[in-house]
Amino acid sequence: MNKVIIFLVFSLLWGCSYPVRKVVNADSRPGIVFDGASADDEVFLDGIKVGRAIDFSGTPNVMLVESGTHRVQVRKGSGVLVLEEKFFIDADVRVIRLGGGK
Repeated sequence: MNKVIIFLVFSLLWGCSYPVRKVVNADSRPGIVFDGASADDEVFLDGIKVGRAIDFSGTPNVMLVESGTHRVQVRKGSGVLVLEEKFFIDADVRVIRLGGGK
């Protein structure tokens, strides 16, 4: 009888353990962050306009790209601030520094 009670007590205590939470990032694509962007800096990726550089200024605002080589261009008006060809792989996040600011 005592063994049954002890077993039941341990079973109840074992079931009362704290929950374990594991955070997994499901998106492991590489990304680009633009540092020092102003509101009128426009980003082009492989010749396609993807938005304003200020919208990708850091966590959590990172421009996600597919792995591979990409041509990154930042324009302000008719001028080109940055024109780079970069290779991205895995969850690599690259920072492109711009001379502007808010």
